[in-house]
Amino acid sequence: METVSLLPLLGRTNQIAALPDLQDLLDQSLALLVEVCAARAGALYLLDETARTLVCHSGDSRPFGSRVALARSQAGKALRQRSLFHRDDFSGGKFHALLSLPLLSGEKAVGVVHLFDFTQPAFDIAQLLADRMAGEIDRSVQLEASRQHNRRLEALIAILGKIGTSLDRDQILRVIIDSAREFLGAEACSLFLTDETTGDLELVIASNLDDSIQVEQMRIPAGKGIIGQVVASGETILVADTAQDKRHYGGVNRTSGFVTRCILAVPICTRTVALGSERGVTHERILGGLEALNKVQGAFTEDDASLLRILANQAGTVLEIAGLYSDVNELFLDVVRSLTAAIDAKDPYTEGHSRRVSEFSVEIARELGLPPEQIYHIRIGSLLHDVGKIGIPDAILAKTRELTEASTTW
Repeated sequence: METVSLLPLLGRTNQIAALPDLQDLLDQSLALLVEVCAARAGALYLLDETARTLVCHSGDSRPFGSRVALARSQAGKALRQRSLFHRDDFSGGKFHALLSLPLLSGEKAVGVVHLFDFTQPAFDIAQLLADRMAGEIDRSVQLEASRQHNRRLEALIAILGKIGTSLDRDQILRVIIDSAREFLGAEACSLFLTDETTGDLELVIASNLDDSIQVEQMRIPAGKGIIGQVVASGETILVADTAQDKRHYGGVNRTSGFVTRCILAVPICTRTVALGSERGVTHERILGGLEALNKVQGAFTEDDASLLRILANQAGTVLEIAGLYSDVNELFLDVVRSLTAAIDAKDPYTEGHSRRVSEFSVEIARELGLPPEQIYHIRIGSLLHDVGKIGIPDAILAKTRELTEASTTW
């Protein structure tokens, strides 16, 4: 191979470098290096700096997405030493020889190429081509990351739009949990809210790939687990391997059968909300926590954490407003119930009458398939249907005989 002119290889490298698709760029870069060294197989790994691992993105010797530890692998050694590394006594299953080529873009480590059972030891040429491709791969990776970030921001804006159109607590939580799992590419997401009485975290809603796993309504003691640490501290926690983290609470796993490998958890915080009319403000507080479990491809990143924090913060504010609305609405209903109780009390024969009329009316409305907003008005209207009695003297309401001109004058 050394006798072959380098010019044609560089020409092919330039053609590969011009490819717009990242995966095509990786596949053809690896194929060229396999050809140059006449290797039986190859694998191209990209560096995941957050998880400190190398992730396979191309090749027929390793599954796509498989990982090797940066600290305990030959690939990691080649990257740390910033030079190629080969072994003729490699004990890697069906392969016997291994060449590791670091992909370096200037001072930046991009990844590593593995070539197995090479018969043309054209190491210098292979490294030269790898150096040429490393910068192009790095730029393509950054461009794809930027595109993905923009797509996520667009998705996040759409999600926030959905959240802002409702004050229904359960609907808001469902939108949050389903959307978080989708745009983070997680196997599952869980949303915990703090029980203000006990301080425990209640798993109020979860979104899973496997619908047979029932984890809702489970509880985690206050301060326990990674999610407990998040709620207690208000900090974001990203754990690449829960098996190595003592904070992980295995109670949910044991109950549900779901195996948690990695976690990204953020707090759900409220913001200061001005109530207006000189009623002051609501103060910031942590309502609970939101966690994403098991990244389907790769590992959770700081970009994932940033986007999940945005969603959780917005969700906290909307939940606070929804809670205020619910409190005001409940107060209004209590006033109406008190008023109708006072009306019914004027006539012992009709005690509880307004409540029963309201209940019957609501059930009839539901049976007719009326929309929720009409049912709400029917509930209030039927409670108040006898409100005119409150201004009528008891002597008239309780009169057993016919009314006279004199009795109707007051």
